[in-house]
Amino acid sequence: MRKLKTAFFVILPLAFVLLAVVRLAVGGWSDVEAVIAAPSAWGRFFSVRVWFASRGVLPLRLMTFLRDAYERGVLRRTGPYYQFRHELLQDQAAAGPAPPVSGPPAPPATKP
Repeated sequence: MRKLKTAFFVILPLAFVLLAVVRLAVGGWSDVEAVIAAPSAWGRFFSVRVWFASRGVLPLRLMTFLRDAYERGVLRRTGPYYQFRHELLQDQAAAGPAPPVSGPPAPPATKP
């Protein structure tokens, strides 16, 4: 029984981290693989956190980022939730990202 616990709590997470590093280096991570490789809540949190960080959506050290923003006064904690302290930040976060800028407009065509 002790060997089974060691395998589950030590070897499985290490194997999962190795799998995550290899899959991200190769360039892919499917949803099915993430669910199969992450049987625990921590494993799912880790895989989603790495997935978002690899795409530049969230910082890799998310909890450190949230704690730092809380200490600087940008966020406030309400129970288990973080909220932006200022209404303008809340509105901008709710609006989502701005559309990408394609570049300066082309000059008007001239007739010869």
